[in-house]
Amino acid sequence: MRAAFLAKKMLEYLCILLIVVSLNFLLIHLMPGEPLLHILGDEDYYYLLYQHPDHLAALGAAYGLQEPLWVQYVQYVKSIGSLDFGTSFVQQGTVLEIILRHARWTLTLVLPAIVIAAVLGILLGGYAGWTRGGRIDTIFSFLSTALYTVPENSVAILLLVGFSYQLGWFPVGGIRSGQETGWGSGIDTVWHMLLPLSVLVLYKTVYNFFILKSSIVEIRREEYMTTAYAKGLSDFAVFWRHGLKNALLPYLTVLCLQFGHAVAGTMLLEVVFSWQGMGILVYQSVLAKDIPILQGCFLLLSVGVLGFNFLADLLYVVWDPRIGTDGEQHD
Repeated sequence: MRAAFLAKKMLEYLCILLIVVSLNFLLIHLMPGEPLLHILGDEDYYYLLYQHPDHLAALGAAYGLQEPLWVQYVQYVKSIGSLDFGTSFVQQGTVLEIILRHARWTLTLVLPAIVIAAVLGILLGGYAGWTRGGRIDTIFSFLSTALYTVPENSVAILLLVGFSYQLGWFPVGGIRSGQETGWGSGIDTVWHMLLPLSVLVLYKTVYNFFILKSSIVEIRREEYMTTAYAKGLSDFAVFWRHGLKNALLPYLTVLCLQFGHAVAGTMLLEVVFSWQGMGILVYQSVLAKDIPILQGCFLLLSVGVLGFNFLADLLYVVWDPRIGTDGEQHD
């Protein structure tokens, strides 16, 4: 039954992926006006329309826009299956090459932030939830609530102004200074990423803190926790064997979703710190109306979200054997 549960989930995600691919294909066709107008931009389109209409017709044929819509859709799905996302209108290179080049720097920033914040969330949220109403819980809950009301990009700008412009301790932006090689280049990159990494870790830790704390508080009310104490187990043993283990189920889902939303969640931060990742690629492509890049980013972001959602379902089944059996109901 667990295998059937996972197969059902996989089928659901594949159907959602098909819908995403279809919407991504229709993106340029649903926009008002000629598709080539959005592809080339106003200036180039009208120049070719009035000066070189034959070149414009050739471009339409090259993009397959003269074919019926269903034929274009089939060709698009085939190209996606072969990882051919087209060529950027603005930058040199294919869409896949450009996206992978920027995705590498987003992952360099996001992966350590998620890992560090996950550990801190367990330590702080677990202790605060287990000692609810205590001094540690009161202090961290107040600070976390106060910080969570402030937009992430506002804190990023304050840190940039204070530590980069005023004190000069950190660079004002970018990935590296470009003057170092070897180990020096790696250290230079770490120096550049410390401020954006700190902001990411801070906000993800706050979010993780609230998630785990609320899970621990709910679990402490369960009857099996009272039974564990009645067996003579110590407070630490009850927390470690029963409290934390069961509280990690929703926590794992949150972490998987953080991986899936890594690109969208860091866009403003990358713009503030001029970090050349996926976020700033999307931002620049919107300004330049680079449709192939936007389509590729949207599709890969959707695949990432769906993939990590499926991973969360898989972890649920591994962590709790009751899930996917006849006795469990799932949405």
